[in-house]
Amino acid sequence: MAKPLDAWESLFREMREGDFDEQQDALFRIGLVLERHNSAIVGESDIYEEALSRQLLRLTLDDGRQRAAINDLVAFAEDEAHVADAALYALGRARVELAVEPLLRLIASQGASWSNNAAYQAVFALDAFFRIDASVAMQALNQIDIRDLLGRWADSDDNMLVEKADAVLSRIARYQGDS
Repeated sequence: MAKPLDAWESLFREMREGDFDEQQDALFRIGLVLERHNSAIVGESDIYEEALSRQLLRLTLDDGRQRAAINDLVAFAEDEAHVADAALYALGRARVELAVEPLLRLIASQGASWSNNAAYQAVFALDAFFRIDASVAMQALNQIDIRDLLGRWADSDDNMLVEKADAVLSRIARYQGDS
């Protein structure tokens, strides 16, 4: 029987080496594992039971392993722009204090070249991070300011992206007004 960490490492091999469908599936399951380690997100327990192996359900990741996973997701999104949206989905399930800064760095360096789907996943993750812990998210945003890009996304022709980018910009404005 595989050990939990072996199953986790196997997901990252599938992410890197699998065909498109295997990559998508691996990224989805990586996101679910990170979500299970994020007490701020309460997911439907059935989805974990259905999508994750017994080994992955037993897996417990310390902060160091979660940071390593986040760094792997960021590197993958940088190298494989055609699946950046799925990597960003997974990244958005991680804990705010671990993932917001890497997410903002990734948006700053790659975001202008992303598809609308990838941009939406990035903004969706950022919106969730602000809802969960606005002070940590704002502190990171003050270091890595992506407001200009958010403004360009808010002027996009994709209504879902516009709506989510506007929501994040509104959260930022409200938070700045409160501080």
